[in-house]
Amino acid sequence: MEHSDKELLKREVLILVRVLFDCLVTVPGAVLFGIVILLSLNGSLTGQLISEAQGFTRNAPEGMVMVCQTAEPSRPALPGSFPPPPSLLAEPCTKVPVKTSEYAVQSDRTLLFVWRVIAVIAFGARMVLWAFSDSPSNLSKIKFRRKKW
Repeated sequence: MEHSDKELLKREVLILVRVLFDCLVTVPGAVLFGIVILLSLNGSLTGQLISEAQGFTRNAPEGMVMVCQTAEPSRPALPGSFPPPPSLLAEPCTKVPVKTSEYAVQSDRTLLFVWRVIAVIAFGARMVLWAFSDSPSNLSKIKFRRKKW
């Protein structure tokens, strides 16, 4: 490889690192921050946090939180019959106690899933933009400049 080929390869690696950082850190962080800002437009974000915390701990045994659990929709009694639409089955939730650690794991998994979805969408959008750009990569220049024996 010539000196210029090394520089081109180094530049491409730096671009890849920047793209990965943007897709895995910057974009998900900005989107989640935007969600927090949108949630705070309805009033005090701290007030909402406190009322939710009170709702989780009110009437809960030690080491547990109260979460909403909805009943499963009933199965049709006759073969071939269909259950009513879900909107007609909507029942108020029943508060049930759940261990704090179990609820924390479930919440962490939900947040991680949201982060992954945002990162995949950001990466996909970045790749589409990269594919339609005028000069997506210099790697082809390095590949075709090699000397053949």
